[in-house]
Amino acid sequence: MAGLPEAVQKKVTFRDFVRRDSLRQQQEKFVRRGENEAEAIRGCGNITGRTRFDREGTAKLNPDAEYYSMNETLREEFYTGKWRMAECEPHSIFLGQGDYPLKGMHFVLEAMALLVPKYPDCRLYVAGSSVISHGTLKEKLKLPAYGKYLLSQIKRYGLERHVTMLGKLDAEGMKKQYLKSSVFVCASVLENSPNTVGEAQLLGVPVAASMAGGIPDMVTDGGDGLLFPAGDAGGLAKAKEFGAGRRAKMGFAWRREFPGTRGKGRAGSMTARPITGGFWLFMARYCRKGCGNCSAAAKRRSGTASWQDVYRMWNDI
Repeated sequence: MAGLPEAVQKKVTFRDFVRRDSLRQQQEKFVRRGENEAEAIRGCGNITGRTRFDREGTAKLNPDAEYYSMNETLREEFYTGKWRMAECEPHSIFLGQGDYPLKGMHFVLEAMALLVPKYPDCRLYVAGSSVISHGTLKEKLKLPAYGKYLLSQIKRYGLERHVTMLGKLDAEGMKKQYLKSSVFVCASVLENSPNTVGEAQLLGVPVAASMAGGIPDMVTDGGDGLLFPAGDAGGLAKAKEFGAGRRAKMGFAWRREFPGTRGKGRAGSMTARPITGGFWLFMARYCRKGCGNCSAAAKRRSGTASWQDVYRMWNDI
């Protein structure tokens, strides 16, 4: 269970008991969701995805299904703006979510324990629901077992002044935090193509991410980010510890490769790549307009559709 100690996995707080939401119960819910998803995949004739992880996974469950590569569009706020090392907070780390074990916040805290002695000003900022708030009696009663474990880690490693919970942020709030951070971290033990990694890359923010699921398809190790084995706190600490020049080089590698992400150029998708031929293959099969444009584009499989083309075709269906 994401590398949590057995004692932590078995722990049940007042909140967990009342909500029937202990760590073991959460695990059971994930298993049931996985079973439901597997059943849905087996019953599909057509599947869309964007990583080798989801393609290989769905192929094992349903080898006869047609697979279409189709990237994901992110919120428009992240297609403008550019990270600059001179404008970010030195040694600041941004984690997009940390409210349940699969997101790996406990690994990030272990990595922080290795970094703080070298960089006393190192700070971790975490977006999303806080599971460690405990200033009032009500907050203490609402603490989940995972939150208590995180608090014990923070105390154990002396990180009380180095961790800031930001709460839920809207798109502009997330963008602001990305741009002021030295590095964005994705420490998940299970992911396909996390939106937060795509958002950070669109803005040119240096990324340190785990080699989980489909993430290696998004991040080129040593190119536009650094990868580390999932659950490896030491590897995570090394990935975060960028030299100034290397951090700048990796932060902008993405924008150099995909110049359409600069300014108002909205050239792509979750990974700022052009729409792939998979979109046209899908449309050629199901479009009822009868004009033949979809079929022609599918045959070319050029992958160079503009946003205007995509929206026009979609609205005409």
